[in-house]
Order: sequence, then structure tokens, then C-alpha cells
Amino acid sequence: MGVCIWQVFSMIRRIPVFSLRRSIPLFILGFALLLMLGSHLVLKPFVTQLFYQTAEANLMHTLNRLQGSVEYLLDRDDLEGVQREIASTAAHAEVKHILVMDASMHILAAANLNDIGRHLDQLPLHLDRRLPFQVMEMQRPEIQLVRRLEHSLYGLIPVQLLFRDEAGGEETETGLILLELDLDQSAQQGWYRLEGVFIWVSLAISTLAVLLWIWSEWFIGRRLTLITDAVDKIREGELDTQVALKGQDELGVIAAALNHMLDSLRSSRDELMRTHAQMDSILRHIPSMVYIKNLQGIYTLGNKRFYSYFGEDAQGKQVFDILEEPYAAEIKSYDDEVIRTGKPLQFESSFPVDGVMHSWFMVKFPLFDDQGSLKPSAQLLPTSPSRSAMNICWVCPGAYLSMRRKAS
Repeated sequence: MGVCIWQVFSMIRRIPVFSLRRSIPLFILGFALLLMLGSHLVLKPFVTQLFYQTAEANLMHTLNRLQGSVEYLLDRDDLEGVQREIASTAAHAEVKHILVMDASMHILAAANLNDIGRHLDQLPLHLDRRLPFQVMEMQRPEIQLVRRLEHSLYGLIPVQLLFRDEAGGEETETGLILLELDLDQSAQQGWYRLEGVFIWVSLAISTLAVLLWIWSEWFIGRRLTLITDAVDKIREGELDTQVALKGQDELGVIAAALNHMLDSLRSSRDELMRTHAQMDSILRHIPSMVYIKNLQGIYTLGNKRFYSYFGEDAQGKQVFDILEEPYAAEIKSYDDEVIRTGKPLQFESSFPVDGVMHSWFMVKFPLFDDQGSLKPSAQLLPTSPSRSAMNICWVCPGAYLSMRRKAS
């Protein structure tokens, strides 16, 4: 599990940093591509289904109209009028066949004049051959969608045919009107128009993204470069840098905040340098020995008087390296007590220096960090010096300070 998580983080670290100003135009370009992709994968099936429903409704409306017209014209014995009505309806490009048939499925009128007089089985139609008989038997219209070998919508509706014989008698039989629509032809017209709209909209969005990209590179990119260059200089320690960017927008506000931060950093740096110079002067000229140890008992800092007794190489050593036993163990016991109690300790001690025995009055006290606790640290320089009437104290994490004054 841990290995998998580490691999994921490793992959994330390998992802290149991407410019924010370039992400917005790319987002718009991606949106345009998604719009075009969605028009084919999502919208087109939805529009196609909606088209089927509309085509069925229109087909049923046309069948009902043809039924009424054919029955009216045949009642007036106007077969030519029936043919004209069929020709008018067949003028639409999506209409493939319009047939008016008698009970024996022979064609009485058709959009194609060559089909008149032929039997239904002689035409290259792909509908269910049982469907015409079911329509005449049930006396109700039927619609069938055929997607095998073709993409057509068939509509059938019964019609009452009135015939007059030579003697003037009338005969009525049930016939059939068949209408076939080419859905590919009908759908393409509407879909091409809709697809054209999406293409133009996508091109407009893409053009807008390109223009926005150019504008962001020229205007936003130039201003961001000023800020990033200033941040790089600050990171390298050049606090005298100034962000030469003005404005009321977000980038102008960031530049003003950076300049204000730089002013504060310069003031803090100057104050720290002054304080450090003062403390360095104190350490150099104070007549007593002053040194700092960390929690491991290693000397990390001393003043000039300290080094005059124990040498410049005393820094980095322990008390056992510069004093003999039992004097070193005694000093070490006092160090441990200061660390354990966390309180100052005053005492007198005697030990030889360069073969001469000296007595010393010593003050040891702990140095705390910002949280008020002693912590090990390898820090050599004080971070927040302060001064009191009795001693000098460095608030330096993980160390304690001793002042030695020669007693005799």
C-alpha cells in the first residue's frame, strides 16, 4: 500500500507545472471540442429519436389527409384527381413510394406511373408482407420502421374504394394506401443544418480562445513575468528588489503587497544587523567570559575572553575536551541541573587554566525557544538578543548560556 502511494506521488511530481494564464484559453478550446464531440455522441442520437417521433406524426397526418382525399375523389369517379394528389404529395424528396391499392393488392395509382397495374409483391419494398392484410383486417393504420437493407418508415391506412359499373351500380371494397419515407434523406437535411450550427459555434469559440490566448500572453503574461522575476530575486536574498508594476487589478494588488513585504523585510534585516552588531560589540568587550552550549554540551559560541583562556578551537568541543577530571565532571553536573530544572544557577567553582588554579563565580541559565522549551539545535548565532541588568541572554533554541567572573 505504501509503495503504491509513493508511486502515485512520484507520478504527480513528474507532472510539469502548467501556466495558469494558458489554462483559461485551453479550457475554452477544450470546451469547443467537447461541444463538437457532444453534438455527435449525445445530441445527435437525441435529435434522431425526436426526428423519428416527428416523422411518425407527420406520416400519420399525411395518411389521414390522403385517405380523405382519395375517398372523396373516387366517390366522384375522378381517378386522375387521385393521381394528381399523389403526385403532389410525392414531390417531397423524402417520399419514396405512394401507392393506392385495391383489395387484391394491385396498384390503382402511384407516384411512379410505371407501377400502376402491378402487384405489390412486384415492387422492391422491405416491409412485412403480412402487414397490409393486417391493416385491412383490423381497419386501422399501422406504421413500421425498417432499418434492414434500408432506412425507411412505412405507413399504411385502409381506404374505401367506390366503383361504378356500366349499368350505374356502385360497388365498395376496402383498399389500401401505402406511403414510404426515406428517413436518411429526411434526417440529413435537418441534421446537416444543426451540425452546421454546431460547427460554426465551435469555430467561433475556438477563435475566441485563440484571441484570449494572445491577449493573455501579451498583457497578463508580461505582468506575471515582472512578479515572478521579483519573487525569484527575493528567494535569492535580493531584498532591494522593487516590483515595478502598478494597477487596480489583482496583479497590481499582488505587486503592491510584495513591495510592502519587501519594505518590512528590509526594515527587519536592518534592525537585525544593528542588534547583531550591538551584541557582537558586547561579547567582544565584556570583561567576563560568556559562552553558549547546546543540549549535548558542545560549545557553540563564546566571546573574546572565553577564547583567550581556552583557545579559538574550543568551539565545537565539550567541557571534557578542555578541562581535566574532576573539574569537567563538576561543570557537567551543573549543566545537567540547569537543563533539568530550567532555572538559573549561581555557584562558585575552581579549576586550573594553563596550570594555574583559579576560582570562578559562575551564572548559568537556560535559553528557551518561542514555545518556552529547550530543544537541541545546531544554531550558532543568536536570533533574538535582549539585555537585562544582571546578565546577557540569547533566546537561542536548544542552548544555555554561562557567565563566568573570576572570583580570585
